[in-house]
Amino acid sequence: MSVIKVEEYLKETRYCDFKNLVIQSKVNEIIKNCKDEREKAVKLFLWVRDNIKYAFDFWNRKASQTLKRGFGMCTNKTNLLVAMLRAAKSPAGYGILRVNAQEYFGPIMLPMFKDKVSTDSVHIYCYVNLDGKWIKCDPSTDKELSEKTSYFNYSTILVGWDGTKDEIDRIAPEHIYEDLGLFPNIDDRLEVKPKLFNKFKLKLGNYYIQFLRETKDHFSDVADIEPKFLQWFKRRHYLFFISSTFARLHHL
Repeated sequence: MSVIKVEEYLKETRYCDFKNLVIQSKVNEIIKNCKDEREKAVKLFLWVRDNIKYAFDFWNRKASQTLKRGFGMCTNKTNLLVAMLRAAKSPAGYGILRVNAQEYFGPIMLPMFKDKVSTDSVHIYCYVNLDGKWIKCDPSTDKELSEKTSYFNYSTILVGWDGTKDEIDRIAPEHIYEDLGLFPNIDDRLEVKPKLFNKFKLKLGNYYIQFLRETKDHFSDVADIEPKFLQWFKRRHYLFFISSTFARLHHL
């Protein structure tokens, strides 16, 4: 565990811009009737978890940008939660796991997407200090996406958190390479340009998530997902379907 002074976990940074007036206003709205620090932290966690929808995005977003956009992936959502906790004067930081991103998403990761993500990636989650104890929480998967997918995908089982014990996404131990611990600032990581991620792949991945949110199909076999997605994709986004098919054929 980090030996950095707790004051470092209350500082504003370029990406954790919790002094932004919109963040401040939203935090005050969420915690206005809370009785103690634990209740504040839990309410902020639940708000970020379910109101900021999980979707792929570039990680170099300020917390205020993620709040405005209303969506983000684990890094974006955790960064916003850390900012909101710091705005509420609760020390908060970032936990980092090195993971096999091709595998840790679970059965929800279709074969057509596996070569579009790295085998060596990171999962970012939140730490908050309550009563002198660092506790983990993970706002990545929102309630709506969990309800549509967790019956066949263990990694999207909804994370419930009551502020008393560690709760993060369900990631199979064999898909975790290393726990890097607790950090007060990850701005240096957020500024690193993605190697495999680009706008085309981001858009394709988010169409898949849109399909998962909208489909009324109940999958008894995960092998059924990809053909159903491709049917939906062709019907709903035909031009992008054609361009993505061309890209896949030419490994772009």
